[in-house]
Amino acid sequence: MELTIKKLVQMALDEDIPQKDITTDSFHKDLTQKAKLIAKQDLILSGLDFFIMSFKHLNPQVELNSFFKDGDSIPKGSVVCEVMGDSKKMLQAERVGLNFLGRLSGIATATHQLQKLISHTKCKITDTRKTSPLLRVYEKKAVRDGGGVNHRMNLSTGYMIKENHFAFGNNDLVKTLKSVLEHQSQHPDTPPITIEVTNLDQLNEVVKWPVQRVMLDNWDDDKLSETCELIPQTMQIEASGNMTAQRIPKVAESGVQFISVGALTHSVMNADFSLLFDNAIT
Repeated sequence: MELTIKKLVQMALDEDIPQKDITTDSFHKDLTQKAKLIAKQDLILSGLDFFIMSFKHLNPQVELNSFFKDGDSIPKGSVVCEVMGDSKKMLQAERVGLNFLGRLSGIATATHQLQKLISHTKCKITDTRKTSPLLRVYEKKAVRDGGGVNHRMNLSTGYMIKENHFAFGNNDLVKTLKSVLEHQSQHPDTPPITIEVTNLDQLNEVVKWPVQRVMLDNWDDDKLSETCELIPQTMQIEASGNMTAQRIPKVAESGVQFISVGALTHSVMNADFSLLFDNAIT
């Protein structure tokens, strides 16, 4: 079940403040302060709703003024948002808000950078299911904010036959395909089929069947163009496996329509933000 932004923020705040914020509670004076959210690098924004909710959950009266929206390109040094309210609540919300914002904007920024490398082609960068537990919906939104596209959301929204599935057909690709195609025929509203192939023998068999997408996993870059010519135009082609910024342009030029990059969500660097506080107002 999809967790709402409000629920995820509440859980994160409960993790960060299980009882008390003993440092902030050391100061007895109540202050109203204003703070500016600064982008410390060029980035693509994603996760602003999480940042806002982190402050509003602790203080519904907090004032927030955003100058950008998710998907916007933010130059380094820009003021993304201004926050004004109870200084103690702002300090308590700060890290949770920045954690969500940095993670999601990092994904969007990395996606944008890779998509820019292949802008001269029709190929699109796509994600995988290698996402943070419970954050998949929002991490996949971050990929879209960065200009990429989403693969299947979960195991219910797309057939994907991978090497380990062949065990169900006694390691016989044809038996495995028949089982999935039979299931698909009995459920006409089910999504299309993707099958992963790792060698030419598998590919030559797969192209005989009515599957919608062929995933070329860990294929040699120099053979991709030749391989793509063997695949009917009725089938989409996806390349996957150890995709780096250095490889991706050549792979995109081979004729594949999609390049899946697990690193977008399993090992991305957080985007860098700072929340800078002004002097107290009262």
